[in-house]
Amino acid sequence: LCDMMSPEDAAYYLQRTFEDGMLDLLKSLRKGHLDKNTCFAGGVFLNVLGNTLIKESGIFEDIHIPPFTDDSGVHFGAAIWGCYENEEDISLPDNLALLGRDFHNDEIVQYLDMFDLCYRDYDIDIVADLIKDNKIVAWFEGESEIGPRALGHRSLLANPTYEYNWERLNLLKTREKWRPFAPAVLLDDLNRYFEGCLLYTSDAA
Repeated sequence: LCDMMSPEDAAYYLQRTFEDGMLDLLKSLRKGHLDKNTCFAGGVFLNVLGNTLIKESGIFEDIHIPPFTDDSGVHFGAAIWGCYENEEDISLPDNLALLGRDFHNDEIVQYLDMFDLCYRDYDIDIVADLIKDNKIVAWFEGESEIGPRALGHRSLLANPTYEYNWERLNLLKTREKWRPFAPAVLLDDLNRYFEGCLLYTSDAA
């Protein structure tokens, strides 16, 4: 059937078929198998449209999907389960997405010197001017992220007022031109512009 459709129609058909099948399965599992509050994991739960349907379906009172829901989170889940089984205390960081290694400035400078790269002290005003002038900025900060999504600590920043930057960044990253990017706003303005979070669709004001 998909062979007779345009790529856009085929993608829509597959997505809707997936969503319908997923909701039917979860409704069945909810009867006697899954709790009203359930945590989901697995690569399929990187599908934000499907996740949003689950959240809004009313099948569950509450759901949780971790930011590393793909295979990169298996070891984390296994460790947590082991602690639970052994009745050990479990302490989780405030941001589960940032479980990777942190780099100190002297270590970063050592690598920059190793490759004879020019650098200067960090200045947020310089970064803002670079983005304003339509330069692409590679952002490296704090702990590395876990999971398949860039969440602000290892990211490329570009000026969204230039429409062609969408294609420009995807070319730089050697990705398909339709691949999306996440917007960035000041933390104080988050609720002013967005509703939702990483693994769900979000309405923008």
